[in-house]
Amino acid sequence: MSTTPGFFARNKWFLLACAAVSLNAAGLALIIRDRAAPPVHARLVSPATGDVAARDALRWRFSASMVTLGDVGRWRDRGPVAFAPFAAGKFLWENPAELVFVPDEAWRPCTEYVATVAATLRSAEQRPLAAAAPFRFRTPPLRVTSVSQGMATEPGSARLRLDFSDRVSPEELARHLRITGPDNAVTEFKFDVRGY
Repeated sequence: MSTTPGFFARNKWFLLACAAVSLNAAGLALIIRDRAAPPVHARLVSPATGDVAARDALRWRFSASMVTLGDVGRWRDRGPVAFAPFAAGKFLWENPAELVFVPDEAWRPCTEYVATVAATLRSAEQRPLAAAAPFRFRTPPLRVTSVSQGMATEPGSARLRLDFSDRVSPEELARHLRITGPDNAVTEFKFDVRGY
């Protein structure tokens, strides 16, 4: 029987040092990989023009998978986007890199909205979201849809009917409406609001 120590017994410190170096190298490689991985970018793809109507859905596309396949196709009451002014609705991951929001009610008329994706959102591989500007969109602005002249009730007066694309506050209208004559002088007026 031989009394010489075996290979592992003779080289235990060398093997232990090799294992420690290998573990450190693997950890360092993971850190470098995570730092080298580009951040995830989000893009609002719908509406393409920034204008939404009634109950249009919003759609974001991400540059990486944000959820696993198990999260795809499930409607949720809460999601990674906040709205100002607030808008309640449902979120759906249509695929791992595409998020859809459908409002519960029609978007408020004549309103600009800001949608902000949560900075804490991470991809399925735990990549961070790139710092992005908030997404802005709006509902169509108030428009005058028609102007018609009616019969004047007093000499030297005129009666105009103004129709708008949405309800108008009489106080707001009074602050913004100016009528000028042919000489560009501002003309005094009074109005009554019907159907308000």
